[in-house]
Amino acid sequence: MPIQFFPILVRNKMADHFLQARQLLPNMPEEIFELWFDGRIRSNRWPPQTDTWSAVLRYKPIGYWRRLEWSKQSLLLEYDRFSEASRLIIDSLAAAYFHGKSNEISEYMGNQSLEKFISILKYVEANRRLPNPLILLLDDNVFEIADGSHRLTVFFKLLGDPKTQNLLENHQLAWVGLPCVGVPFLTRLRT
Repeated sequence: MPIQFFPILVRNKMADHFLQARQLLPNMPEEIFELWFDGRIRSNRWPPQTDTWSAVLRYKPIGYWRRLEWSKQSLLLEYDRFSEASRLIIDSLAAAYFHGKSNEISEYMGNQSLEKFISILKYVEANRRLPNPLILLLDDNVFEIADGSHRLTVFFKLLGDPKTQNLLENHQLAWVGLPCVGVPFLTRLRT
């Protein structure tokens, strides 16, 4: 009989994890939790104390994430505005899934990666935009991917091919997190 209560206990524990994360990261918009962070909590548990969490948090301390100021924007996406680490991820995923060259990053992403690419390509073909807003960090006028590496890989691949470059607009929706340093958000975004 006690085994019947196990799913209820797991659900309640997970709800506690979600609540704790929201309390720890009060500036993070609910949509970011729903699109990205809640899934990471489900996969990796809470609090964020593992190596996997370090990668999810882009090797930045939780205090950095607490201080982020978020804004949802329609951004002009330019490859050169992304960090070297983000470009490496984009290039590695493109090499793996568009050119059949497996690599450390594609292997780390796992088998679901190919399914994600196929799903994104179908979505773009039907809707002429990327599914869901990207989640990016902006520091020193350079973007870092928090969530959206597969979508960005598809975006830049399609944009760079004359046969498909008109499938997507150069502007795409993104949540952008900036470290709060006392300068108004829109002023920092425009520079």
